[in-house]
Amino acid sequence: MVADAELVLMPEEHPAGPAAVEIRLGGVIVGDVTFRVCRSCRLAVVEHVRVESPQRRRRLATLAINFLVSRWPDYRGRPMRNFVKAGSDVASTIHSYERDVR
Repeated sequence: MVADAELVLMPEEHPAGPAAVEIRLGGVIVGDVTFRVCRSCRLAVVEHVRVESPQRRRRLATLAINFLVSRWPDYRGRPMRNFVKAGSDVASTIHSYERDVR
């Protein structure tokens, strides 16, 4: 269930490096979304989405991406489409986010 998920924002280790949102269930990391934010051009790029196989189809990645959008609501978003399967919940979330910021 999504309600038992904890999302933890992990800052960049280096100034230009990627940050991440860890997805945890019961204190155990079951996935993450890696992203970069350019504060000068106000662009957020999702680089990678990972959720462990037993935890897939629970909308956890969608929850993490929505969390990112809520943290930077006035930023444009650019996903790495090769990591997102067309028709998935994550693809739908990214598509609606892109449509809203245009």
